[in-house]
Amino acid sequence: MAGKIDFKKINQVALSQLAQLVAEWVPGGVRSGREYSCLNPMRADSRRGSFSINVLSGCWFDFSTGDGGSDPVSLYAYLFLNNDQGAAAKELAAVLGLDSGVAVVQRSAPVKAEAEKKPSNTTFWVPGVPEAELEKPLFHSVRGLPSAIYTYRDEQGKLLGYVYRFVTSDGGKEVVPLTWCKHERSKKSEWRFMQWAEPRPLYGLDRLALFADHAPVLIVEGEKCADAGQAALSDRPVLCWSGGGKVPHKADWSPIAGRDVIIWPDCDSKRYPQRNEFAGELMSLGEQPGMVTAIKIAQLLSAQGCTVWLMAVPMPGEKKDGWDIADCVAEGCTGEALATFIEAQAMPFRQAVKADLPLAPASAGGGDTAGVALVDTGTGDMPPDPPDIDDDQPGQKPWWSDDLIKKSNGAYEPCMTNVAKILRFHPLLKDCARFNEFSYAFERHGVPWNPVPGDWEDRDDLMLNEWLVDNLNLIIKNQGTIKDAVSLAAHYHHYHPVRDYLLSLPAWDGVDRLDFWLAEIVQAERKEFLILAGRFFLMGMVKRIFSPGCKFDYMLVLEGAQGMGKSSLFRALADPWFSETAFDVNTNEGNMAIQGVWLHEMAEMGQFSKAEDRDFKQFLTVVQDKFRRPYDKRHVTSPRVCLFGGTTNLDQYLKDMTGNRRIWPVRCDEVCLEWLTEHKEQLFAEAIQRVNAGERYWPTREEEKLYFEPEQEARKLDDQWIELLDAYVNEMSRRTYNWFPTNHLLIKACGIERQKIDPHGAAAQRLGRVMLALGWRNCKESTPRGGMLRRKGFQRPLLQRVLKDDVNQFSTPDDNTYV
Repeated sequence: MAGKIDFKKINQVALSQLAQLVAEWVPGGVRSGREYSCLNPMRADSRRGSFSINVLSGCWFDFSTGDGGSDPVSLYAYLFLNNDQGAAAKELAAVLGLDSGVAVVQRSAPVKAEAEKKPSNTTFWVPGVPEAELEKPLFHSVRGLPSAIYTYRDEQGKLLGYVYRFVTSDGGKEVVPLTWCKHERSKKSEWRFMQWAEPRPLYGLDRLALFADHAPVLIVEGEKCADAGQAALSDRPVLCWSGGGKVPHKADWSPIAGRDVIIWPDCDSKRYPQRNEFAGELMSLGEQPGMVTAIKIAQLLSAQGCTVWLMAVPMPGEKKDGWDIADCVAEGCTGEALATFIEAQAMPFRQAVKADLPLAPASAGGGDTAGVALVDTGTGDMPPDPPDIDDDQPGQKPWWSDDLIKKSNGAYEPCMTNVAKILRFHPLLKDCARFNEFSYAFERHGVPWNPVPGDWEDRDDLMLNEWLVDNLNLIIKNQGTIKDAVSLAAHYHHYHPVRDYLLSLPAWDGVDRLDFWLAEIVQAERKEFLILAGRFFLMGMVKRIFSPGCKFDYMLVLEGAQGMGKSSLFRALADPWFSETAFDVNTNEGNMAIQGVWLHEMAEMGQFSKAEDRDFKQFLTVVQDKFRRPYDKRHVTSPRVCLFGGTTNLDQYLKDMTGNRRIWPVRCDEVCLEWLTEHKEQLFAEAIQRVNAGERYWPTREEEKLYFEPEQEARKLDDQWIELLDAYVNEMSRRTYNWFPTNHLLIKACGIERQKIDPHGAAAQRLGRVMLALGWRNCKESTPRGGMLRRKGFQRPLLQRVLKDDVNQFSTPDDNTYV
């Protein structure tokens, strides 16, 4: 790690596996939730619990001495290196397999306070090359089993080491080198998960000997791509370097000095971050990480006498982010077809003075001719500028028209394909039609007739049609052709604004806020219900964005006086993806209304009828919304990303007598939005950290019974029959009556005349809900009396478990007068 130490990155990686690390550093502790309690090895500690480590935030503290810190690096420095933070960062980086450039020991147990201290800058393990083919470890002690292992060898086939590829808990990848290291003092040698000493070997050197010296070398990014490319190509070696796109300068490129080299960059589609002037816009090709890395390598190889070509990869957004040679091969392009594709797309590096690599989006005023000057580092001279093509000059053909379909007279064919290509490639329309993955809507961005971004509307179709006539003499008579072309072009330029927002947030600072934010904002006591409800709700919001359609059928309901700011709280959480517009649930319009909404408020919940209340609870459980937009020919199925919040001025509003587990009611004495505004970014950053760590974001059944059900019971609307029935069955039970027929309770307890009992069963259904709330259960007679049908009724749960359904074994009231 030359120069400045990246403490932030080291702490982030360490946090992702801190639970396993602390178990190795300070063994014998006990994990309780997020806290790891253990004896402090740095003093004479005899009582476990005085030394505690939060395995999610990295905060640690000794309650006896007052020692403490807020991250894994400070903990490592305290345990092993006499609080030397810099040395701890370097050593921990090597333990984690990061690119530190320093070979250090991997600690497994702390030294005691009285032990002899080693100099903080001492290096212990030095990477080298094994003398023979030695057995390698099958797994990593923290990361587990690898998904792939890549073997590095030199030109003679001698083993140099390995690279292990792991799949992370969030579905990402992690690549860690394994090298043969020697301990400087003990002279012991063993395999260690550490990077090679610089300069690092290339992957695929053993392939060079299989090809003639004049065979061009293909350079790709990553061992997976190198193997995929080599399996598909038989006329050239395919190599890569170790360490990723930021460190190609640390590789040893001398084995291919003076050769012909083609570089295949990753086809990235990164967007400008949220705080950038062009937030949400696709970065230009020259700014994409894959192309930036390829240019660096081209300059390094040109300096070593190589003749270099760059692959002209698809423009950002045309392929999925990170599209590479492995994806190309997976699409079926192999053998001669792949070789032909490479030759056709290769661009001589020395002639690429003003390549089509715009520095800023066209809508931002960067223009289409702005570019990156690529210096010929082999000669130090600048090649001449390529001739510019003026689209307005007679006799010259604009570059974007090459693939358009033309009539026999040379005019453009008025078809959907042509309009879509014009929308994708014309300098004045490029990227103007986009697809919002979050709202499932087509949007305009910087169209010539309206510079204000927004949803693509019918009048935009008309204006586009007029523009095509005025500028290209292209007359489209069928408006359906325009609509289909916009749809096709927009899908080539898609984005997700909420996901981009969450990914642009600063890293979590390690301070716990998620457990008390809700109590802090509504000015309430920090009881367990508010801790769990607040934590789970924000984690559910994050989970729905990164895993659309995941199950989260809960609803936070804020209670309090009118004008307190309940709606403002929900709006502040999800703005600008908040909605409070009323809609009918379980309808096409209702499903459409929540597209593009992260949090929807259901206002005045107390005014719901029983039917509306039942329908909405069913609506909460849906994980996929199916709808058809106006004028669309097919239905769209969209994984649900929307969560719901409710507001009410009432104290009692829950109408379901049998259960309200999906409702999380919160009483608001006051709403403090200033605190939320100040800490919102860190709240979501912490929620992301916990979701990525695999934390649970729903209550267990035990938590529901202990903390959630008491809150829900307090909000239930009282039914007048509850008191009547409770008093009646308790009085009759004293006479050993433990089972009651339905009609008996309706007539004797509720006072309904026999002839007025609803034949459609409404009264019986109400009776069933009340009896269920009182703890009784439905059952039938096991044996009918006097040849009559078996009667329905209710019996006590305990008797039902012991005697099952044999109600004839215990007493029932005499009801022969009306049955």
